[in-house]
Amino acid sequence: MFGGRGADRKRLNDVHFLDVKTWTWHRPTTDGMPPTPRLGAAAVFMGGQMILFGGYGAGARLNDLHTLDLTSWQWQQPAFTGTAPSPRQSPGIALQGQRLSSTVQLECITLCKAWCNSQKWPGWQPSNCLTCYI
Repeated sequence: MFGGRGADRKRLNDVHFLDVKTWTWHRPTTDGMPPTPRLGAAAVFMGGQMILFGGYGAGARLNDLHTLDLTSWQWQQPAFTGTAPSPRQSPGIALQGQRLSSTVQLECITLCKAWCNSQKWPGWQPSNCLTCYI
């Protein structure tokens, strides 16, 4: 679990995980530059990493991309080519093979536009990789 908003309404950028064997919550110490505090970020897991995209922080929607290695607990902000999706809060993202997709959302209505980023060919590109139903 990453970030969110605490009881004092302050945005957070901490990491927690639940060990489902013991039902114990843990807050690991991370290294590297963590994402700025935010809420409404989207995350997927791939190859031992959490990939985090967007959210809302510091009075604006975000479109940055960060990775957290779940073995070393090291944050990184990978460099990508192409035009990233516009800043967004609470985006829907999905992982299909090695392709990360983000859909555009506006007031809980998913629009028929998708952005894809492949780890094999890094770079955000508009795509029809998702089928939309309105």
